[in-house]
Amino acid sequence: MINRRNFLITASGIITAATLPSALAKSLNKANNKELPNKNTVRQEYINKIGDYFLVRSEDGLARLKLESVENGRQYEGLENFRLVFSSKTKKIPENTYSVTHLASLSTHKINIIPSQSIEDRFVASFCLLA
Repeated sequence: MINRRNFLITASGIITAATLPSALAKSLNKANNKELPNKNTVRQEYINKIGDYFLVRSEDGLARLKLESVENGRQYEGLENFRLVFSSKTKKIPENTYSVTHLASLSTHKINIIPSQSIEDRFVASFCLLA
């Protein structure tokens, strides 16, 4: 014989078990759809560093580059397409992938840098990233 107390405990357990997965799914969907309020794109982070110096390390030694500009590339939905234009008065840098350190923040990234074909002492790094 089932008394009222056992019936209520069992029924509330069943209801909780049945609704918990959908409640969790709804809260996860809300969390996933929220945009981060101040999320900078990679392009915007480099725009904020225009005029700053970067240290380029290679087998041949070190070179100091100054970020002169960030140029927009063709824009596609879901992609960040841009170029970084650096200048250097120290030495020639051949096309290669380098460890590049931002001297103000000491953050280091691997970047493929090529010499500009139109302007001497200028170097270009092109990016096409998923946004």
